[in-house]
Amino acid sequence: MKTRDDIVDQLRRYQRDYDRSEAQLDLLHRQQDEARATLMLLAQERFFMIGEAARLSEELERLPEQDQKLRHVRHAVVESAVEYDQLCVDIDAQLSAAGVAMGEISQRERALVGEVGALRGMRADVTKNILDSLAALQQQLVEDEGNAADTP
Repeated sequence: MKTRDDIVDQLRRYQRDYDRSEAQLDLLHRQQDEARATLMLLAQERFFMIGEAARLSEELERLPEQDQKLRHVRHAVVESAVEYDQLCVDIDAQLSAAGVAMGEISQRERALVGEVGALRGMRADVTKNILDSLAALQQQLVEDEGNAADTP
């Protein structure tokens, strides 16, 4: 039979591990929220870039090709469209990386949720052991009092 101190130490250990796991889970939830916000921002940026590239393409079509005075404007519009396309490629890479990060966070979250559940179970087991020990001690006291009353 475990001593009182052993049981209390075990319960403290489980509680400390549980608190640590809960704190890690809270951190993961904050990271998940940040990653979601990043994904939303990147998606909005990409949508904006696509719109701007389309607008520049339309602008380019309206400029007369033969007008030498507008040659530098056409060049600037083409350069801007190319830059917007490159930004879309960069955003796609960032979206992909953010998606991978979300997957990793989800995996860590599942592992921690399992760990927290196991620790809750262990804590419940220790609490049950304490209650069982108290009940056994109480029964022993009742029996000892009964035996003492029977003894003249």
